[in-house]
Amino acid sequence: MYPIITYHRDEQRRDIFRSWLDGRPQLDDDLLIERAFYYSKNEQHGVYSGTALLREVSLQIDAFAADLWLIVIGGRLTLRLSNGDEIIATAEESLVIPRGAQFALHNEAGTRVWFTAYQPEAIADGHSDAPPFSLAAGHATAQPFKVDADAELDPIEGPAADLITSAERPTVHRRVLYLSADGKFSVGIWQATAYTRRLAAFGDYELMYPVQGEIELSNALGESFVYGPGQGVVVNRGVSNAWHSTGLVKKIYSKISV
Repeated sequence: MYPIITYHRDEQRRDIFRSWLDGRPQLDDDLLIERAFYYSKNEQHGVYSGTALLREVSLQIDAFAADLWLIVIGGRLTLRLSNGDEIIATAEESLVIPRGAQFALHNEAGTRVWFTAYQPEAIADGHSDAPPFSLAAGHATAQPFKVDADAELDPIEGPAADLITSAERPTVHRRVLYLSADGKFSVGIWQATAYTRRLAAFGDYELMYPVQGEIELSNALGESFVYGPGQGVVVNRGVSNAWHSTGLVKKIYSKISV
């Protein structure tokens, strides 16, 4: 069982790493990644989440190997899309790259990212009849795109009433920006007014990146961690956690539901 995991901007550990490009497991052979470390990995579920230091490189990618959400922590990424458009992402900006996307990539030296990649074995090995990618409403083509944290959100139901311990139930809004072909991987924006939720475990792997407000998460041991804008946290599937916020919170997130 994994704890609540805080992402580190200067992570120096190195782990055997599954390439986003072609599935090769050795970093020394990877065209894109110089150093990487998994904070969460479950090959059975196709979950790969962590931090990576990217090589300075320019290359053409004909069919991206995974569904990927990444947050640029330092440096610069430039993607030239198949339609001729260009996306530039610098520190604190994030990108969604759909599986199967075609684009040219250029990284500056020292570019570092946090990421969640979804690459289930059946799809990665070409044994699925499912289409290579799927997009939620609002994205008509399977192209990489930059996440707009100011996108308009829609009202949704909040957490179940029996989980809420604060006097007021929160007002919650969300926009799902991307959904994988099998519906298990999603990237979106979520916001809620202040509330407190009791300890509970959920069936998702979630990477959260707050862009407004602060979140206090507590684990089953009673340890508490506070996260605000510019910080990253992953809560693994089945990890009990409690939530407390005193004001409006907005986060960009990725979830893998299994």
